[in-house]
Amino acid sequence: MKSKKYIAVIALMLVCIMLCSLFAACELFGGETEEKPEGNDSDISNNENNNSQSSEGSIDDGSDDEPFSPLDPDFKPDINESYIIDPIINNAYDGINRYIGEYAFSAPETIAVPDNRAVKDVVGAANYYGKYNFTQLPYLIEGAEMTAKDLGSSVYRFAMGPAYKEIYQFNHNWSDVTSLKELAQTSDYSKVFSNPDLKTFIISTEEFNTCEYYKVATENKDYNYFHQQYINVTNEFYDLAKYLLQTYRNEDKTFILSTVDGDEVFQKLYAQCTIGDGRTQKQALVETYYRYLNARQDGINKAVAEVSSSKAKVYGCVEVNYISSDIYGVSSDARLVDLVLPYTYSDLYSFDDAYTVLGYKDLTNELNYLLSKIPNPNKDFQGKKNIILGGVSYAANIEGESGQLNAVASTIIQAIEWGVQYVVYDSYCCSTRTDTSLEDRPTNGNMEGCWLICPDGSYAPIFWYLKGLNDGKNYLDKVPQLRLAIIAN
Repeated sequence: MKSKKYIAVIALMLVCIMLCSLFAACELFGGETEEKPEGNDSDISNNENNNSQSSEGSIDDGSDDEPFSPLDPDFKPDINESYIIDPIINNAYDGINRYIGEYAFSAPETIAVPDNRAVKDVVGAANYYGKYNFTQLPYLIEGAEMTAKDLGSSVYRFAMGPAYKEIYQFNHNWSDVTSLKELAQTSDYSKVFSNPDLKTFIISTEEFNTCEYYKVATENKDYNYFHQQYINVTNEFYDLAKYLLQTYRNEDKTFILSTVDGDEVFQKLYAQCTIGDGRTQKQALVETYYRYLNARQDGINKAVAEVSSSKAKVYGCVEVNYISSDIYGVSSDARLVDLVLPYTYSDLYSFDDAYTVLGYKDLTNELNYLLSKIPNPNKDFQGKKNIILGGVSYAANIEGESGQLNAVASTIIQAIEWGVQYVVYDSYCCSTRTDTSLEDRPTNGNMEGCWLICPDGSYAPIFWYLKGLNDGKNYLDKVPQLRLAIIAN
């Protein structure tokens, strides 16, 4: 009888052991696994609030294994894998290059660059008024690091002026300043200027002691009213230019102090000049505006004359939006190129192109006409074309994403081979929302689409094209499937 009891107990124990083994096997082989992201088409919404900036520079390669550090000596990125990455390593911006891995990329197309300069010293990116970001770095610095390390360019366009707190709102602890020189001395601007990988800074510059030239249109003031304001503008640009020349006298740095969206502003004021037949008022506006532009250049010229031993260069620049008189969808009135520029003497002139890139006009014809209307007083540009393409933009979500790469690429090649000094793609992150009712972090779908990096952290094809020009590789052969982790602001 006892032996039967023992046998029953042993049988029960064996059943329990079998059940436990079966349960463990189910856990091991039948549990849920995380789905691997599929490059730019993957849904990373679950990551948007959970990814944080890590000093370890962790990455997610889509597997069930623990994330590992790219600093691990055994880390070898696979070009066929998709990575959601954090560009910060050891509390500094490290970028994306270490995630691309070794691959036999072909060479990009050859472009004839003026003066035999490297493409990376000609083609850059702009960064202002962006509506999203990807790190805990100050936004001005984040754009600079991306341009230098990721895009591989030494040319960076950004803004300086009274609206600096609004333009660069992410992760900045701005102090209050009252002049361009004081703004240049802040830690964030100083870090950008001191970046060893950046050589040329195209700065959309607005003075704090402003010239109220708009009062010609709004209050019928004539140019004599602005005499003291011209002096104030000259002094502020003199102080900034002298500071830059002295502070960076031993560095190969170029600072281009430019106006921005000139025709957009001037055209609206010109249309408001309606007193009498409007002619006298309009002529006063023309004179006031070119005297203002020359006041800026006067300050730069004075500083350059005083600090002649500096390796650094400071140039003045005037930017236009429109050149032809018959541009689709644009008023034919009041072109700066005809009314104002012949009376100026700036070092450089910029064309912000948002219409030849759409095929409305031929870029070469536009640049040739601009060149015919401007002076070239600076000896540094004698025998050269003193024009930059200060902005090339193409709204992928409005004009069509499929055309962005081809349109922008052909525009940039045409501009460089024509002989412009610099080309800037606008911009790093898109600055214009199509759905302005939303205030949270935008999605790809509610932005215009002028970007290198999309709100979801994916890199636009135009990014890989421009990076390829700068790096000497055709990344469009095999686009690396990288996506930046989304942070919570």
